[in-house]
Amino acid sequence: MARAWFTPSSLGPVRSSSGSTTDDEDPASSTDADVDIAKIRTSLSYINNLITTSITRHHIPASRVIVGGFSQGAVMSLLTGMLDLSKLKDMEGGGGGGEEGIEEVHYTGRLGGIAALSGYVALPHKLTSASPAPSPSPANTPTPSTPSPAPSPTPNPTQIFLAHGTKDMLVPMSLARRGKEQITELVGDQRVEWREYQGMGHVHCGAEMMDLCRWVGRVVKSDD
Repeated sequence: MARAWFTPSSLGPVRSSSGSTTDDEDPASSTDADVDIAKIRTSLSYINNLITTSITRHHIPASRVIVGGFSQGAVMSLLTGMLDLSKLKDMEGGGGGGEEGIEEVHYTGRLGGIAALSGYVALPHKLTSASPAPSPSPANTPTPSTPSPAPSPTPNPTQIFLAHGTKDMLVPMSLARRGKEQITELVGDQRVEWREYQGMGHVHCGAEMMDLCRWVGRVVKSDD
């Protein structure tokens, strides 16, 4: 995995005119400004290899694959499951010669779930709903002389788990809440589980791990 490509100081609580710090507001553009597409490409390639190995070598159904991470891992998990490649063309100019393009390293299939702990939403305007509806095949389109084909089972949509500590001084709570709103606008309330942990900083806690385990159990069980 690549080293962190966001600047902690650019995400942390901003200083008000009185000199005190607050996370009620944060630099709106800094999260995109600090994104390094070349390093995102490296991370996506690594994660894509893990996913494809799980599916092809270990025969795990894609609907039972959950991608999750903490901090930058949370950012990458959301990008892995929700990045819209068609909206990324204008940002790919910085890759070095001979490097793979985003299309060649990005997993484009459906995931069972995405878990993002103590992270934020990078590139929010370049995300998609994570579970695009399949387009009907022309061969299966009914005509007046042929009966309608039996409907195919609709796969369960990708579920999303978002968790954050109220005392996180590296990725402020306001940034996490904004990300939750951005994701909810894309996928709807029913697919997002949001958890806040009072007094928790940029760390894990037992209650968070228990909530995550319960969520994973529900995601996997829903695919049975």
